[in-house]
Amino acid sequence: MMEANVDGHPVNDGSPIDFHGKLAAIELAIGLLVAAIYYVFSKLGVMADLLWKSIVVVQFCISIVLFVHYVMNRQSRRLWVEGVVSLFYLGPWLMIALVWLFYISYVPMLGILKISVIAVCFAIIGWHSFKVLSDFRRAVKSESVVKTIYYENDGNLVFRNSLGGYIDQLTSRNPLKGSLLSVVGYSMPFAAAFGLSANHVFGENVGPHVLGVVLSLVGFPMSIWIIGNAYVRSIFFRVYLPLRLERKTGKKVILSS
Repeated sequence: MMEANVDGHPVNDGSPIDFHGKLAAIELAIGLLVAAIYYVFSKLGVMADLLWKSIVVVQFCISIVLFVHYVMNRQSRRLWVEGVVSLFYLGPWLMIALVWLFYISYVPMLGILKISVIAVCFAIIGWHSFKVLSDFRRAVKSESVVKTIYYENDGNLVFRNSLGGYIDQLTSRNPLKGSLLSVVGYSMPFAAAFGLSANHVFGENVGPHVLGVVLSLVGFPMSIWIIGNAYVRSIFFRVYLPLRLERKTGKKVILSS
């Protein structure tokens, strides 16, 4: 008997692993494009020259991991293995989102001010991640939620890969849909840093630095979402909870074929 999804339709969850072979090439292309963007920024004098080279190396490693996973886990489809690898999917987007970190680290600014701003930003990301994790832990105390996300089939527990939207609704915290007050709050560390160092930061080369500031303000909420929402969701529902269920039930937690 085919399981029904939460919307009443039959479960039809293809394994994302089947796409990893193509994804390795797509990720490489996107990663190289991101590296090219940072190369331009380095020539404009607002990013370190080593950054774009590092991104190229990291992206090649990510694509290799995706392809190896495609070859090694395509048959067994173990969810926790796919969950670990899924953390690499957003690599290129994380490199874009962390533009604020790369920019703050490079521009001329008092060392203590740099450290303070970066520490505050990561504290915000950490706090958001903790709150999202708390929401997920609270949600899975309900057995009905767990059975909605994982169903039993042929002696295994199968993860409903199509329920990403349902899982997202288990927490209401989304920095990309924040209020005006949230936007102002995210901007405060950067406003303080640039306000205190305007003469050193901008100098005569104003245009590229204005672009760096704008991208930092846009990238910071994006980095909160990638780390605090997407990564926490993958680690919790695709790594931690499957391993816990395997220990509890003795059944493998897999992706649908």
